[in-house]
Amino acid sequence: MLYHRRRADAMTRDAAGEMALIQPDIICRSFISPLQYLPIVWRHRAKQGANSVDDFPTGTVTFLFTDIEGSTTLWERFPGEMRPAMFEHDRLIEAEVVKAGGMVVRPRGEGDSRFAVFSRADGAVAAAAGIQRALAAGLAALPAPLRVRVGIHTGSAEWRAGDYYGSTVNRCARIRGLAHGGQVLLSQATAELVRDTLPAGFGLRELGTFRLKGLGRPETVYQLWLPDLVNEFPTIAADGEPAAGLPEPPTALIGREREQREINDLLQQGNVRLVTLTGPGGTGKTRLSLAVGWALADSFADGVFFVDLAPISEPGLVMTTIAHVLGIREGGGMPPFENLKAFLGGRELLLILDNLEQIIAVAPDVAHLLAAAPRIKLLATSRIPLSIRGEREYPLATLPLPPDDPALSPAQLLGYESVQLFVQQAQAARPSFQLAPDNAVAVAAICRRLDGLPLAIEIAAARIRMLPPPALLKRLDQSMKTLVGGAVDLPARQQTMRGAIDWSHDLLQPDEQTLFRRLGVFVGGFTLPTAEAVCNLDGAVDVFEGIEVLLRNSLVRSVTWDSDEPRFDMLQTIRDYALEKLAEAGETDALRAAHGEYFAQESMENWMDMMGVNALERLEYMEAEHDNYRAGIAWALEPGGDITVASRICVFQTWFWYRHGHFHEGRAWSERVMRVTEGSEGVARGMSLMAAGFMEMWQGDLDIAVHHAEEALRQFDAAGFEIGATLAHLSFGIILINQGRDRQAFAHITQAAEMFDQAGDEWDKATALVHLANTSLGMGEFEQARTWLRTAWPIAQQLGDPWLVAFNLNNFGEVARAQGDYEQARGYYQEAQDYFRRADAVGDQARLIHTMGYMALHDGDTELAEEQFRAALNAFRKLGNKRGLAECLAGLAAVGAATGRAAWAAVLLGAAEAQITLSGASWWPADRVEVERTRALLGQALDEPAFTRAGEQGRALDLEEALALAEGSAA
Repeated sequence: MLYHRRRADAMTRDAAGEMALIQPDIICRSFISPLQYLPIVWRHRAKQGANSVDDFPTGTVTFLFTDIEGSTTLWERFPGEMRPAMFEHDRLIEAEVVKAGGMVVRPRGEGDSRFAVFSRADGAVAAAAGIQRALAAGLAALPAPLRVRVGIHTGSAEWRAGDYYGSTVNRCARIRGLAHGGQVLLSQATAELVRDTLPAGFGLRELGTFRLKGLGRPETVYQLWLPDLVNEFPTIAADGEPAAGLPEPPTALIGREREQREINDLLQQGNVRLVTLTGPGGTGKTRLSLAVGWALADSFADGVFFVDLAPISEPGLVMTTIAHVLGIREGGGMPPFENLKAFLGGRELLLILDNLEQIIAVAPDVAHLLAAAPRIKLLATSRIPLSIRGEREYPLATLPLPPDDPALSPAQLLGYESVQLFVQQAQAARPSFQLAPDNAVAVAAICRRLDGLPLAIEIAAARIRMLPPPALLKRLDQSMKTLVGGAVDLPARQQTMRGAIDWSHDLLQPDEQTLFRRLGVFVGGFTLPTAEAVCNLDGAVDVFEGIEVLLRNSLVRSVTWDSDEPRFDMLQTIRDYALEKLAEAGETDALRAAHGEYFAQESMENWMDMMGVNALERLEYMEAEHDNYRAGIAWALEPGGDITVASRICVFQTWFWYRHGHFHEGRAWSERVMRVTEGSEGVARGMSLMAAGFMEMWQGDLDIAVHHAEEALRQFDAAGFEIGATLAHLSFGIILINQGRDRQAFAHITQAAEMFDQAGDEWDKATALVHLANTSLGMGEFEQARTWLRTAWPIAQQLGDPWLVAFNLNNFGEVARAQGDYEQARGYYQEAQDYFRRADAVGDQARLIHTMGYMALHDGDTELAEEQFRAALNAFRKLGNKRGLAECLAGLAAVGAATGRAAWAAVLLGAAEAQITLSGASWWPADRVEVERTRALLGQALDEPAFTRAGEQGRALDLEEALALAEGSAA
């Protein structure tokens, strides 16, 4: 996919180290010769003290790595010329780096490589473009072309001892290694930062997702498209193995060659869209599906993605889960399923849906997904088929078993996959284990007793550390006999595995059994601190030692995630067994209550971590624990649950739901809690109302939101809950600002700001101060608005939350634009845009794109302005932001008024005003100035009756009709 931008401004540092504006025509057309630029480079270095250690940027930075393709051959062919050519090469790269605001760190790897750092991603792109353009012109000292490959990546890195360290550096080097000479490759992080600000003629081409040697997480790689240069290269180098969204299997797959081949063949048949691996729990369906996915990674242009559905118990969450695995943002007004179908419509990929049996009611949605995306294929794992048209069921048998023949030698027994698996797992537990004549008969018997079920064999083999095979077989046989006459409705193989788990459970010490069953309460995994808090209320267990024992016995497993704190989970079959044991012990109610209370308290105590320098880290943690938060709310809503748990989780999840795009789910949960508390009074009722009000506001339903926020404030005041009342004053005030009721909002936000100040809550105080600036701006008090913003600014800088800094800067820009000072506004907006990107604030970025449309219109660049408004319109449509859609309709009307399309523009303006009214909102002050200007221009272009008719026509359109008009021809 190739993305182009017509025009954008890029910020860099000039030779004196000050911020300067580089126009894209300088980047694209009027490159200064690197040799001409060298005097500036040396002055720059002299001023810096040759890049002293204090000068190098820290935090989130962008790295640029280069090296020369085929340098060994060049040295062989041109030994005399290469030395001056390398000197010219080094000076050229340093000149381009410094010109673009970067710093050369030092050579990296071989002598022909270079390593540079930038505080801004667009500076690295400008430098890469300059390097390739200069090299394309040739070097004076070398009769052959010098082809340099460039890799760029953005992330955080540690600066110490005069160098950078960390995975960001390694990832950038690996990306450079994928490139060909003359090619510039960007990571996904960098591509997202620069995509909307690329200069004219530049573009990004997505090349695919690749595994990088030595790094666990694959990378989606983009090529920088450079005008007037070669942009066609061979496919990615061999060490960039296509990866897609697949976890790395923990062990080699034993056997299953025939099954894998047959499933591969099925999925590559044109008429086969859905293959379902069926069989009882523990047959290895998940492991085989991963092997198939890796084998087919090259066969699907847009990748292979694994979706773990084991934690999901609500069919309605399946499509949302798929969307989040694919990185699709959930929008406020657009259902997640519609977002997903739109995303997949033209893509060619394979989705592996793992563990569908507990949510089999989702089958009709799966059918609809296949119909909406004709080029995708699905590989599902389930204990039962989905039973939809076109499904190809593939029943997965157990592993082949050896016959009951004592004469078989160890070598002959190793020809059976079940024995191979046992030996592999036994050696993992005890490296010295070997299949030998004195244990081979017992091992073969164990495999037969377990019917060749892979999970059962793994659990049994883990005990080899304590028991030799004959003793292990004896205990296993005794445990299995206890199942005779048990639950006859269960498949025989499932009974057999249940026996294996039962046997393994019985070998645990009593306190280990207690911990094992209690850990079943977690959904989607747990950490040591959460296990300690929830499972050891009576002090009866040693959680650390207990988890280590369970880990060794394959009853829990370690999970890889981006944290220093270890994380664990259970296979779903084992978790089901643990929950049965929990029920038998009569502990289910107590443990679910402890689990819910823990996550309610945890979300409340760590709430402020979402609003500081560690905000992104906290938000990622909450995403990892999302299934546990869901489970806590679900328990609290059940008969006998504690509704205060649900209320607390909801109210302290709202910012997480907003930042991570869980609009639909967050609103659904909070409104369910609100309905359950209806008729009650007090804090729980107030929390549910405030959470619902926030989510409704973010979805553009302001008339509903304002009612719930006002009622929340009344509830908190009546209960004497001061912190709740403070937050309710703030939320109520924000909603009133959105409605244009600034004087009423001022009173509520002033009270909130004073209470935050008394409580020492600096983040919320700064937020309230910025909103006070909004109220002053709405009332036309420009200087007072600036005073509020200046008061908030040092707090935002000190706290270091990129979102709060961006929020402050954006509103400085709004004040300047409302007063007509577009140049001052531009500087604020551009800086805010960079911080919003760092904060991953998609909705805020969309509105800034819309705002930059007005900036382009002011510059007279109507083509760019229309492009910006349409880009923002698409973003807001995906997010479902009704207010944002209305704002973009007004922006397009402004473009129409400036380009002689008055009749079309007048209809759009009428539609925009109607949609703003329907959402319960009012124009933001700076936008109100733009709308009035548009209205005046249209009034001059059309006679009064025509203008009136056009406005009435626009106001009669519903939202979809208005969007269709905006997207259609305006000739």
